[in-house]
Amino acid sequence: MTNTVIEQFRGKLINKLWKSENDRLSKRTFPEVLYHLSDIEGIVGIFNKRTLWATHASSLNDKTEISYGIDVAKAHILARLHPPPNSKSTPVISLSNKYEDMLAAIFHLIETPYKNHETFVTSFCESIDQSTPWLHYGRNGRGVALGFASSRLGGKGSIFPVEYGGSGMKNVVDNAVEIAQRELYNSNMIEDEGAFNSACEIISSFLKVAAIRFKNDVFAEEKEWRLIHWMSVSTDNSFRINFRVSDNKIIPYINSNFVSDIPIIKIVLGYSSSMKEDDEGLKLLVGKEINIRKSNVPVC
Repeated sequence: MTNTVIEQFRGKLINKLWKSENDRLSKRTFPEVLYHLSDIEGIVGIFNKRTLWATHASSLNDKTEISYGIDVAKAHILARLHPPPNSKSTPVISLSNKYEDMLAAIFHLIETPYKNHETFVTSFCESIDQSTPWLHYGRNGRGVALGFASSRLGGKGSIFPVEYGGSGMKNVVDNAVEIAQRELYNSNMIEDEGAFNSACEIISSFLKVAAIRFKNDVFAEEKEWRLIHWMSVSTDNSFRINFRVSDNKIIPYINSNFVSDIPIIKIVLGYSSSMKEDDEGLKLLVGKEINIRKSNVPVC
């Protein structure tokens, strides 16, 4: 096949993978407000500089933030390659030995670091009226929760609910492989090495991107949402990686800038915060139209 035909195939496959995933995610229900936890210094920085920090995915709090989804995908692929007795894991479309060849290729490619893009994340949570977010991210009740209008966050990167447990990631794997097989079949490119290798590469990249949306179900109480930025290293000159220090670690991050008004509609001060709701400096900083209240969750 010519390079042009292969490129057309690649473009069609990428579009179909993302359309399918967007269709799946379209069923999500957005809360009216999503909360981002910070401290007083963080509030000042957000309002003064009109920006949110998006942390590099490798530097998120949980060490399995990146690896969990990938590990689930790898284990699921292995089960497909060597299904245990009585397993219901069977190919959706049978393409002779090409099915196993594709899974084997994806398994090896998914272990390779993704060098073409960098992923940055800003975390939010659905509810601020429970102890978990304050204990883990709210400075033990001394921090501040900024309530953003979720409908106005969609234009900054892409915002997704975190999916807890491995079943969703397994479905993403199965669906991606099924779509790729169908495209190879419909394009009469099943036996074309270039198209086959392109399909395997595209699926592995797609799965690496999807994996950042999955966490172990032990974290389910967090009800986390993620504003995710996928930045192309080679073509995207719109971002600059900055660095800060936290807990004796260097943390890479980018600034996610707001062009218009910052969509903060509520502020919740931690139960143990020394700041009061009627603090004049806070009101002048954020504007009188933003509702400010004290948390009733007794975290100290």
